[in-house]
Amino acid sequence: MTSRTILIPLALSLAMPAPRVCGQWTQFGPPGVTGSVTSIASAGGVLFASSLGGGVSRSTNGGALWSTTDSGMTDLRVTSIAALGTRIYAATAGSGVFVSTDLGMSWAATGPIVIPQNLLISNNVNSIAAIGGTLFVGPGSYGAFYSSDGGVTWLPSGSGLVLDAVNSYIGVDSVILAGTASSGVYRTTDRGTTWVPSNTGITETAIMGFVRDSTRVLAATFGGGIFASGDRGATWTPMNGGLADRFFLCIGAVPIAGGGTVLIAGTLNSGLYRSTDHGASWAPVALVVSENTVSVIFVTGGNAYLGTRDGVFRSSDGGATWSLMSNGFIKSTISSLCVDGGRVFAGTLTGFYESDNRGVSWTELNQGLKAPVTVVAVSGTLMAAGTSASGLFVRGAADTAWRGTGLNSPIPSQITALAIAGRVILASPSGKGVFSSRDGGTTWTFGSGTGGGLQGDLVEGFASGGAAFYAASNGLGAFVSADSGYSWALSNTGMKDFHAHACVVSGASVFLATAQGVFVSSDPDAGWVPQNNGLENHSVTSLAASGGIVYAGTADAGVFVTRDGGGHWVASNTGLAVSVVRTIATDGQYIYAGTAGGGTFRRAVAELLSTLGTPLGVQTPPGETDGFLLGQNYPNPFNPSTAIPFSMRRGGHVTLAIFDILGQEVDRLVDGPMDAGPHTIRWTPKGASGTYFCRLTITDGGTRLLYAARTLLLLR
Repeated sequence: MTSRTILIPLALSLAMPAPRVCGQWTQFGPPGVTGSVTSIASAGGVLFASSLGGGVSRSTNGGALWSTTDSGMTDLRVTSIAALGTRIYAATAGSGVFVSTDLGMSWAATGPIVIPQNLLISNNVNSIAAIGGTLFVGPGSYGAFYSSDGGVTWLPSGSGLVLDAVNSYIGVDSVILAGTASSGVYRTTDRGTTWVPSNTGITETAIMGFVRDSTRVLAATFGGGIFASGDRGATWTPMNGGLADRFFLCIGAVPIAGGGTVLIAGTLNSGLYRSTDHGASWAPVALVVSENTVSVIFVTGGNAYLGTRDGVFRSSDGGATWSLMSNGFIKSTISSLCVDGGRVFAGTLTGFYESDNRGVSWTELNQGLKAPVTVVAVSGTLMAAGTSASGLFVRGAADTAWRGTGLNSPIPSQITALAIAGRVILASPSGKGVFSSRDGGTTWTFGSGTGGGLQGDLVEGFASGGAAFYAASNGLGAFVSADSGYSWALSNTGMKDFHAHACVVSGASVFLATAQGVFVSSDPDAGWVPQNNGLENHSVTSLAASGGIVYAGTADAGVFVTRDGGGHWVASNTGLAVSVVRTIATDGQYIYAGTAGGGTFRRAVAELLSTLGTPLGVQTPPGETDGFLLGQNYPNPFNPSTAIPFSMRRGGHVTLAIFDILGQEVDRLVDGPMDAGPHTIRWTPKGASGTYFCRLTITDGGTRLLYAARTLLLLR
């Protein structure tokens, strides 16, 4: 029995496994799964559970402890799993079907595709089932495909089946039934060669799952309750006695001691129902799960398992009582991270979490909060959480629960950016610009903008430095405010990509994350310079900075680090099992990466920096540590001007001079003391096209700290 999951926002219970150590990065929670558990199966004595975004987890002790090995699985959005002998198959939401021949330790895509008709018409596979020796899948809204050779080749499953998403399959003697998303039940008596609709007696045609009970088969529907058939799916009878909720997601039959079975069925909003009389009457089961949603039921031996947003539950007494069995099931998607006063805070699909031991364990803080949480900000005793659809919530030292804010009226919306700077809270409701509050979120002032106007713009990140506030705009680039968010000025000169996702201040420079890398400015009024050496062709999702070091999280390549103001970026991913980084934060001692489907990873900053070696372009005298660097100018070649970046670990006397091909000095851009930090100097030459050299000398009290040169090419 397989079933499709309807994904909805949920809260999350507290179950925190021990950390999983992966090389230099260490994986922590908070607990939970990316969406509900989508499917459960068993093969070779191993139990498997999948989630949409977290891949497949496995347990060798009946669910008491879980581990995940996603080696070879390039798409972790697993919609359904099925076992065929000792092989386990995983259907994904975008990459077709994967197979594991070693009980989930490694995975490979099914195929190869050797003839055109073997190609699945869609790689978005909703469901998979093994009936006899044949695999059936539901790709997209294109009916059913089958494979009789273990997934090597896939063929369309006969004629007559409507073009609709197939959610579930079941074999009943020589008959196979397919439950569709909106067209009811289809039936085949020739193993899929021909199909006919079979909905006599069914009043709701969204079929979510099947189960066989003695001589009958039962179907769970989304809106019509439970139906039963005693003639292998030819006709159906409603079985809804005692049901207060008829929106079902799954159904199962559990063997009980002494013989016979008990039926259980999971709903969208009312938890679990149980029937001891083959479906004639139903009663609710006491089960504490987030928002009372049960998305998957799986039965093996004498145990029954439930898939929920909280993880996996198990019952050994016919479904009467249940225990959470999710130790090791770290599958949370982290939407936002922040650090404050030695504490780490995370916003996830299931709510708000706090860790007072740098991510080792987490405490759920969801009283009064409506998940999912999209962005978090904390300063001292004031905490703020933006949600995906319920607006902004705040919580102070005197509060025992979260409270809504004035920003939620009249209609709450998704909060896409959030920051607390001093007494000011900055928040951006989706597409509505920037609002600021100075009284803990009770009253709000709308921030107007110049240029394109900040009202109606999608803001995804804030940063502050000195007296200035910065906003990353997904569509217009960057905005700057010099009055704590009352008014904003557009700043995107020099930017190639206006789709900005995050910003951070490091020293005297502002860094902006975009879909085409990072842009840096020491004066946003003057413009921005791309700084992507080593970070080419990566979409940057998030930024963090501490001590002159800047960290970048990417959408496809993990974490990158720069120590020279963006002049050179170095990948730092040893042990980082998930390459999709949604958010990044640092407290100076550790760097935290929030991932899609892998929870939070942590790495010591000192250890990370020790692996990077000496940055390119640094010529450091003996006995002097690194931290001084001349970066490559950008653009290069250039016309009419170029930006020259350099970074100083500590202050000193700086001389930056330009020489022509004959070695004659043609310009002196800097000659005087400068403070520590990253700097960018723009050069607009007056001479002809040709090759030039810039030479940077940094001294302190007669000691030369850096002497380096770069080649510049001017093309008129």
